[in-house]
Amino acid sequence: MPKILKVEYRESHVVLALDDGEELRLPLNLAGLHGLAADREIDPVQYRDIRDESDLFCCREKALSYLAPRARSVFEMKTYLRKKGFSAPAIESVVGALVDKGYLDDGAYALALIQSKMRKKAMGPALLKKELAARGIARGTIDRAIRESGAAEADPDVVYAAARKKFDSLKGGDERLGRVYRFLLQRGFRHEDAKKALGRIRDESCPDADAE
Repeated sequence: MPKILKVEYRESHVVLALDDGEELRLPLNLAGLHGLAADREIDPVQYRDIRDESDLFCCREKALSYLAPRARSVFEMKTYLRKKGFSAPAIESVVGALVDKGYLDDGAYALALIQSKMRKKAMGPALLKKELAARGIARGTIDRAIRESGAAEADPDVVYAAARKKFDSLKGGDERLGRVYRFLLQRGFRHEDAKKALGRIRDESCPDADAE
């Protein structure tokens, strides 16, 4: 049976150093329930309980630390905790509690990410949906966030401004329009929105020409 070599009390938890080199961490409110003391052997059943509680405590601490810099999606959190080696039951318990408390909210996360992305550069709904899906956001949640953010319908002036900037940065002749068109599609804008923006550029360059 494993033996406790040292019991170290810290601000928020207790660290148990075992004779096999393992360290277990328990929250203060649980540590007293096990009658922990140095030089004491732990029977297999109690060891299993303490180990599970340690896994849950450490998983929760890692999750909160991961959330500290910025919001995360449920998928990102689960992926991170799996990479840290926590058990599936601990991950599900911790993530479920964070969702219940509102610390993890895929809807709010998706909406905030869309707004942040659109502030930095012009992006259409297709690219926004792709980026959100890559973060594990459910399709229904993505669609709702796209609608609520106003990104479902591209602002013609925003699309035009992105197109104009790209057009002016390119060298060459008429082939620039084709390159700008592909650029707008890559940014997630719809074909019709891209064509309208190119029509404005064409009208400005050749006022007497008919727009497409």
